[in-house]
Amino acid sequence: MAELVGRMLGRYEVLAFLGRGGMGEVFRARDTELGRDVAIKVLPPETAENEERLQRFRREARAVARLSHPNILNIHDFGTENGVSYTVTELLEGGDLRGRLAGAQLPLSKVVAISRAVAEGLAAAHSKGIVHRDIKPGNIFVTTTGQVKILDFGIASLRAEQTTEVDTDRSTDALTRSGQVLGTTSYMSPEQVAGGAVDARSDIFSLGCVMYEMVTGVRAFDGGTPNEILAAIVGKDPNPISEIRPDAPASLATLISRCLEKEPGERFESARDVAYALDTLSEDRAPSRPQPGARVRRLGRRLWPAALGAAVAIAALLGWRLVSSRLPVTPELPELKHLAVLDFEAEGGGPELTAMADGLTEVVSDRLRLVERQTRGSVWVVPRRHRTVGEKWTLDPVSRMHGVTLAVAGRLRSSGDRLRLELELVAPGVDRPLRTAVVEDQVDDVVVFQTAPVIEVATMLGVVLEPDTLDELDDSSTRVVPALLSYLSARGILVRTSNGEQLLDAFHDLERSLAADPTFGEARAALLRTCAALVHVSDGVAATPTCESVAELSPREGSADLLGAAADFRRALGDAGAAVDLMKRAVALRPDDAELQLRFGRDLQAVDEFEAAEAAYQRAIDLRPDYWEGHYYVGYLGWVRGRYEATANAWRIAARCAPERSNLFSNLGAVFHYLDRPDQAMTMFQRAIEVSSAGNYVALSNLGTLYFESGRYAEAVAAFQRALDLDDGDYRIWGYLGWSLAAGVDPDRATEPFRRAAELAENLLARTPDDPDLLAKLAGYYAMLDRRDRGLELIERAIVVGSTDPGVMASIGESLEDLGDRDRALEWIAGALSDGRRRGQIENHPSLRELVADDRYQKLVRELDEKAAPHGV
Repeated sequence: MAELVGRMLGRYEVLAFLGRGGMGEVFRARDTELGRDVAIKVLPPETAENEERLQRFRREARAVARLSHPNILNIHDFGTENGVSYTVTELLEGGDLRGRLAGAQLPLSKVVAISRAVAEGLAAAHSKGIVHRDIKPGNIFVTTTGQVKILDFGIASLRAEQTTEVDTDRSTDALTRSGQVLGTTSYMSPEQVAGGAVDARSDIFSLGCVMYEMVTGVRAFDGGTPNEILAAIVGKDPNPISEIRPDAPASLATLISRCLEKEPGERFESARDVAYALDTLSEDRAPSRPQPGARVRRLGRRLWPAALGAAVAIAALLGWRLVSSRLPVTPELPELKHLAVLDFEAEGGGPELTAMADGLTEVVSDRLRLVERQTRGSVWVVPRRHRTVGEKWTLDPVSRMHGVTLAVAGRLRSSGDRLRLELELVAPGVDRPLRTAVVEDQVDDVVVFQTAPVIEVATMLGVVLEPDTLDELDDSSTRVVPALLSYLSARGILVRTSNGEQLLDAFHDLERSLAADPTFGEARAALLRTCAALVHVSDGVAATPTCESVAELSPREGSADLLGAAADFRRALGDAGAAVDLMKRAVALRPDDAELQLRFGRDLQAVDEFEAAEAAYQRAIDLRPDYWEGHYYVGYLGWVRGRYEATANAWRIAARCAPERSNLFSNLGAVFHYLDRPDQAMTMFQRAIEVSSAGNYVALSNLGTLYFESGRYAEAVAAFQRALDLDDGDYRIWGYLGWSLAAGVDPDRATEPFRRAAELAENLLARTPDDPDLLAKLAGYYAMLDRRDRGLELIERAIVVGSTDPGVMASIGESLEDLGDRDRALEWIAGALSDGRRRGQIENHPSLRELVADDRYQKLVRELDEKAAPHGV
């Protein structure tokens, strides 16, 4: 179809022929409306003439277009012009993996990086129910900037439905009988060969074939004829990687082998699990630890190798530009634009100007989500909801806590009848602004400050806002000055206080704003969120007719933001179901908003819709790459569902995205402790303590507990004392400190911690009199304080209440031993061990030393070992 060059297909001017593939010819073209170059693939006549097949393709293309993932080729458009059916995609510079291989082995670092990028792209597609069906080197593209893209989603599915031919990577792949199998021969899964149903695990098998070929330089399954290849896929294992490439690590070979299991159920459960495993390989192969000054950037690049060129590639497609007139081009902007909006300063003008500066900070941050959505994750903005009330955001702590690479700072000045907002784009570790801009206008024309700062920040980032983005920015603004001033005042109050009386001031400001401009949607949304905040301080105010009337939305009414605010209000009132319904409508209107997806996921999780919640979290991750929060919630969801390995994987990635968030390492430590991996748990707790400038109570107390359970009592004493310096209100930590001291560190000092533990535990017992663990531990404290009568009374109550929890059973057994009842102590310890209590936790407890030496205990553990031993041949 070379005659298409020079013609128009819809709004696209065909410029040049680029190549030919199994599903048609590819041309370079110009989008005359948006002024950008694109790629156009013209579908073959047999597709264009089959209406059912064409409609199927269009449905799949729409689904893929909604993915907007950095490792999937973006589909912009499709259409038919004078009988020519075509698709429009982003234009890539580089080459497919088939050309890179050609019998060659790739560097192992490249293998891991490319494979991980493909796995991430597949994971995003699979989360939407889209299976590629034809993963092969020819459908994996590596751009000149190093970005990896999966090609032909949708097209591959269409190809798999054809019965006249099968696309091949070489002539010997062609099948002699049309319709015998579907796919590309050397990379098909066994279930494809058998003509059975395929799912995401089929793509994982095909990815394993590609990975094998990248490592070894030869195909995993090959033969002289197509039938020989198919027989190998079904009945043979590939030659061991170690025989072909001895320098390949065994862990990588094992990972590939698992992808190539014949049975789908024996492969990785998901492509995201493949990515997690590859990420571990990437970490293990890292040559050295990043230096502190470049930690965020280096960790980001190591974790997301496929995203390195995303900013450059998408910038070229969307027509971004750098504004060199503002400051010299150097220092350059980072490729990964992870943005925070810092608190704007007010200079002169008194409290009213300060309130306006606070309000403008929130407005600019909110509206920069439009830039995030337009750039499809190449720029993302840290939500200011992470800022606690009254906290002041500054560059260093925000960058460390959220993986920020850039921040917007601002100063609002008032001079006579003019307002001036001076904006700076700043970066961690850089001592001067990278870009600057100024917004200035008359005091009586402040409406410009709703839009102009956002446009200026986008320009400083090198982003030219598209017409649709500008329209949305303008549509959400008010043109009524009093409405805006009242709105800014309210937003300023809301960031400074959670006091009920002052919340009412914000409430009334927002009422005045809506009275001045009833169409001002942002003010209506803010009013609903204020109502939600008021629920927690005054139910009577929150239930006022104003809140209820504003929250009443018809099925077709409301922007995504307004629906989200109504969900906040219903959630505050305890109506989780209504919140889910409202959020469902919000994300339907704006599926490309990461913030809405996160909130939607949390609401779904609250009503136990776990699969849907995970899908929402994964969508947020796809939309906001390298941001910790989505991974955190995926991990938390795994914890709730008892999937602890998945939790550990997700939280490890979250910690790499935000390597200074000590709570993430504390959480990891807790998971590893639960998985009975104490060495890893200790490492995580130590890391949490290391990165927390103010100290981390949770990590210190848990680390002390691990030391205690390992018999390292002196180290336990040090950790518990540091934890108690931060918070001295937990009876258990005082008790552990007492036991650690009594174990031989300093027995004379043990009495005071036991006394404090007993005092705190008694206070808690008044509120929870039937807690068996509390009763048992308190009985033990009294045993150590020579108050045996009180101890016996409490332990009998604990036994009556009873428990099947192995930790509680162990506590009862420990206290019975302290109180001199060895026989019953052994019974409870036996139950604890049978139900999963680790022997080390029993045998390292100082009060159980004599019990452990008892022949009856030794017999008990021998019997348990015999039961656990495998039987048979």
